[in-house]
Amino acid sequence: MEHAARDSAWRATVILTTAALAFGLLAGCGGGGGGGVSPGGGSVSGMVVDLDTQAALDQAKVTVGSRSDTTGADGLFEIKNLRNGDYTLAAEHTGYQTRQQQVTVSGATTLPAPISLAKTGGGPPGPPATISGTVALNGVLGLGDHITVTAVDQSDPNNTDTDTLDAPGPYGLLVPGAATYDVTASAPGFQQQTQVVPLPNLGDTAQNVNFTLSP
Repeated sequence: MEHAARDSAWRATVILTTAALAFGLLAGCGGGGGGGVSPGGGSVSGMVVDLDTQAALDQAKVTVGSRSDTTGADGLFEIKNLRNGDYTLAAEHTGYQTRQQQVTVSGATTLPAPISLAKTGGGPPGPPATISGTVALNGVLGLGDHITVTAVDQSDPNNTDTDTLDAPGPYGLLVPGAATYDVTASAPGFQQQTQVVPLPNLGDTAQNVNFTLSP
């Protein structure tokens, strides 16, 4: 009888130990909250504003990849846990046209300019912004050869304008404004130059953005 009691106790211990191990394995396979995949360490932050007034937009939804955030009263958003790489960012708000633009995430990434949303059916667009100045070719007088000056919106490469000159002299560009632009002057055989021109409001004017290109 004593031997049978010891055998029964031993069997009970084995059964309990096996059950505990099985429960632990099942719990480890549960993997809630991300399925065991480590989130990325990158993020995108910025601001969403009204195109016409440049006022911050509250409750605008910004989506990057499969993640999104909603702006507060200050128009700011931040989307975390993104892997580094190229994404399409979409910003939307009731009564406004959805805007998409390409962003490159590399660690903590802050957009260089606000995302401007245009009202749906809001009438004609606001006045364009202007960028003007002169281009000189160092050591060259008279005719040049296809001098070009191009402005590109840092936050939306679709917002761009180019002026082509047949000789050194003045140029003029029309852009939507409410953004920061990279303005580049180039000519065959000369080193191109780029200047950063902020135009925070619609209708802004940037004058005397001058270039002297060297061979």
